[in-house]
Amino acid sequence: KYPPLSFEDRLIESIFIGNYENNIQEKFRKTNINWDKVITEFHCTSGNKYKFTKEEYLLKLRIAKYGLCLRGFGSKCHREVELMAFGTVPIITPEVEINSYINPPEENIHYIRVSNPDEYKEKIKNISEEKWRNMSNACIDWYENNVNSKNTWDTTITSIFYN
Repeated sequence: KYPPLSFEDRLIESIFIGNYENNIQEKFRKTNINWDKVITEFHCTSGNKYKFTKEEYLLKLRIAKYGLCLRGFGSKCHREVELMAFGTVPIITPEVEINSYINPPEENIHYIRVSNPDEYKEKIKNISEEKWRNMSNACIDWYENNVNSKNTWDTTITSIFYN
């Protein structure tokens, strides 16, 4: 319904939209690491109140170049899947598990790993528009092959029987 956007059409450099509903999520999302100082749009709410509808949330992810993935209740974030569906390059923090997929995404191909806001700024500064395009396209391809219901069955069966 909403195809990925080009670099030029992405109006937000970076985004995080999240919520915490328990003390474990709060521990990893409401920290003394000031992500809100470097992420262009940082929205973190508490409880059962959400700032955006599901569609608004996804459309916001779609217009960002990068999306921050912070750990929630468990170490598996899942936000990276939503981001990669739109070609938005995930920013993976240390507490987030990214290697548990049959075909895990690769660092600096599909995502960027950072430990803190200063490292984020340094890495983003060194990513050219061409490199971002390559990463964005790699994200879309990864999503299509590993998550999209049209292809995930083939990927799973191939992994079980041939790998």
